[in-house]
Amino acid sequence: MKTVKKLKIKDKNGDIYEFAGGGGASSADGVSYTNGAKPEWDSVEKALNGIIDKIDYVEPKITNFTMSPAVAEYEIGQSVTNLSFSWAYNKEITTQSLSDCSLSGAAERSATWSGDLRSNKTFTLSAGDGQKTATASKTISFKHKFYYGVAQLGNFDSAFILGLANKKFATNYRGTYSLNVGENEYAFFACPTSWNMPSSAKIGGFGTDLVECGTISFTNASGHTENFKLVRTNQANLGRVSVVFE
Repeated sequence: MKTVKKLKIKDKNGDIYEFAGGGGASSADGVSYTNGAKPEWDSVEKALNGIIDKIDYVEPKITNFTMSPAVAEYEIGQSVTNLSFSWAYNKEITTQSLSDCSLSGAAERSATWSGDLRSNKTFTLSAGDGQKTATASKTISFKHKFYYGVAQLGNFDSAFILGLANKKFATNYRGTYSLNVGENEYAFFACPTSWNMPSSAKIGGFGTDLVECGTISFTNASGHTENFKLVRTNQANLGRVSVVFE
């Protein structure tokens, strides 16, 4: 009785493949192979090629994904109307998509978006090679600004807040704010009332009460109107100080 020789191969994932055939085979394609999970691998030649492909497999990756304009933060009230995207991969892919953009096929490497964007939105690029998928995202957000600076007492209105020298995009009032408070000047701070900014802060490491200047119907530079809270230091002529809102 002729003994059937068997060959077992283990790949890097620990999967074992078993081959069987008559010892006189002169080429791999003449040796039979059966694998219920891979019925198309009906010979050792096909199975070996499949294993090699699996071992040498390179996952798809997005090597570059850019958006133009590249600005990711806008003031509430602004509008984004045109965006363009471009990207690159580390290998050929078979499928791809980009949020709310039309792509002609897997060879496309750029796209445009047109509309009237006024609220937060994420654009996600997705690409696959038939086995795995890679994704990358660009997010556009619309935010309020936190305003701070020094000024003398005056009319507390939108123009007053816009006239403060410093502003930053933010989602809360917390932070350290360095200012030089001159003669007859106070340090002022303004943000949406919904942020619940306290009427106290630390100055020079000590807790200090601030003076509330009232709630102001504030219209920002982009035309959006919202109630803002304005506070100031209770003393003028403080010189260089760091005001900390925790």
